Amino acid sequence: MFKLISNDRKLRRKYEDAIMANLTQATLFERSSTAPRISHLSIEEIEGRFALCGGKDGSCVIFDIDTKHPVMEQSMHNKCINQCQWYPVDTGMFSTCSMDMSVKLWDTNTMQSILKFDIQAPVFSHKFHSSQAIIAVGSKFNDIRLCDIRHKSCILDVAWSAVNDFELYSASKDGSIRLWDIRKSNSLNSFHDGNVVESHQGPVHALCVIPGGNFVASASSEGQIKLWDSQEPKNY
Repeated sequence: MFKLISNDRKLRRKYEDAIMANLTQATLFERSSTAPRISHLSIEEIEGRFALCGGKDGSCVIFDIDTKHPVMEQSMHNKCINQCQWYPVDTGMFSTCSMDMSVKLWDTNTMQSILKFDIQAPVFSHKFHSSQAIIAVGSKFNDIRLCDIRHKSCILDVAWSAVNDFELYSASKDGSIRLWDIRKSNSLNSFHDGNVVESHQGPVHALCVIPGGNFVASASSEGQIKLWDSQEPKNY
């Protein structure tokens, strides 16, 4: 579908900058007559080896710049991909956003979607935070949305802290419970990580904050109710 014209690092960077600015001074790939138009390009910065190309037809192609061949290709959206981006610290994951009103996260090895955010408006841009698991999303709406990728499924319940006005608990279908500082973009504590042995093994459907303290009770589909200390966090 595409032919690699140059694997020069400086030319690759020049081409990526040109795509960002909607310019055409540099060319890295030459399209065949039947290939879909490229709408966006992202080159991973860990090895500088793989190029991610989003298409006007909603497809995405990964090129190995060293071997000069595409390694994976898949249809990912039913409308134009406006931006695609590698996960900053790991080439095992990347993201796409589209005119189909969604932002999706993908497993690079399987090319399967692992998380989807329905924005309810055409999505023009998105960017990973450099150190936090947060994606900033720009869409047709007149606001910027922050999507957190640490919950791997839908949020089933939320509850405000009884101690601090700016702290919020969340419970997810993925079995996790998190405590958030709404003034910041990262969670304060997770009740589902590997350091917590007594985590829920099923969806967490309900949260109840104990008045006047740092304790929160959770109920899950596995038929258990657990009491957690938000300062540890551990379960009793």
